[in-house]
This record gives sequence, C-alpha cells and structure tokens, in this order.
Amino acid sequence: MKVSNIRKKMHQYTIYDGKMIGDFEGLYKNFKDPFIQTKKEKFETSKKAIINYCQLLQSKKNKVLKTLEIGCGFGQLSKDLNKLKFKAHGTDISKTAIKKAQKGSLAKFYTSDFLNFKLYKKINPDIFILSEVSWYVLPELKKFIKFLKKDCKNKYIIHTLAIYHPGKQKYGKKYFTNLEEILKFFNLKYIEYGEKWTKEEGRTFFLAKI
Repeated sequence: MKVSNIRKKMHQYTIYDGKMIGDFEGLYKNFKDPFIQTKKEKFETSKKAIINYCQLLQSKKNKVLKTLEIGCGFGQLSKDLNKLKFKAHGTDISKTAIKKAQKGSLAKFYTSDFLNFKLYKKINPDIFILSEVSWYVLPELKKFIKFLKKDCKNKYIIHTLAIYHPGKQKYGKKYFTNLEEILKFFNLKYIEYGEKWTKEEGRTFFLAKI
C-alpha cells in the first residue's frame, strides 16, 4: 500500500474530511507506528526546536529540568530528552501507546486525558511540551491555558504545530490558521518563535514563559 494511502487511513482515526474523529486508541491498536513517529526524520523541524529550547532553558537554569510531554504517543521525544539528562515525563490518552512507551525507558509515562490537571500538578514539570497535539484538543485548549496561567506561573511551555497553505485547512479554522493567530490565542510571554515551510505544510514553534 502506498504511503499516501496509509496516511489517509490513519487520518480516519484522528481528523478526517474536516471533522474530529478522535479514536486514538484505535489508531495505536491498528497501526504499528502511527504517522511514522519513531523515525528520525518525522517532525524533525519540531523535534529540533523542542530539544534546542529545552537545552537553552537548562543552560540558563544550570540544573536538571523536568519536562512533561502531553500527547506523547510512543514517547520517542521524551526518551530522547531523558538521554539528554532531562527528567522526562509523558502522557497520552491511548493505553496502547503508553504501554509501548514504557518499554525499555527510564522516562516516566502515564495514561491520561488532556485536562488531567491533578496529574500535572503532581508531576510539577519545569517545561510543558505540546508537540503536534493542539489540533486534537482544540475545544479544551482554553481551559488548559487558563490552568497554566493560574497554577503554573514562571514555568515554561514549548509548542509545535503543523499549519497549512491558504485554502488547505478544513478543521479548526475558527481557532487559528497561522503562527500569528496561534501566538494570539495562547497569549503568553514569548521568548522565541518561528515557522518553517515545505511544499505540503508548515511547522510552527514557540517557547514561552507562563
């Protein structure tokens, strides 16, 4: 089967034809490596930005920092951060994904929904990471941002997200469609931000203090 056809089938579990499906457990049960997230080149722009931002903060703080990747999937990013001497944690709504993430890793992983603020307070991370997740949690994002501003002051958040060329985006247009609108939606104290485009789509990223 062609890669494009496999990708289309994967989207039938997540966002398809402009509609949220949200069957992430089904996605991880039916595909060995959804969206090829364990391959080095996948989301490379986002991953590099996240690691660079984490290392920047660690150098400034001069101590070991704790990270929390929300929507971690198989936890590849958190595993890499753990190897770089961060205290890495990850959460995902899929039990299947977390079970695979926990194998052979010193990073800590938890099955959790997006608005599990009790768990976030318990983990008490220095850095929150949302990597390619926000499209899947749009209705809950404002509650999450409110929690950050109320209970996580002076911590940090790293956010990466795909965006699309004009006319290509079908889902979530009332929330944001470009980097400027993403920054306005989160309304944080930005330290760095940027975007990088390919023929198919763009990648946005920001580092902010809460």
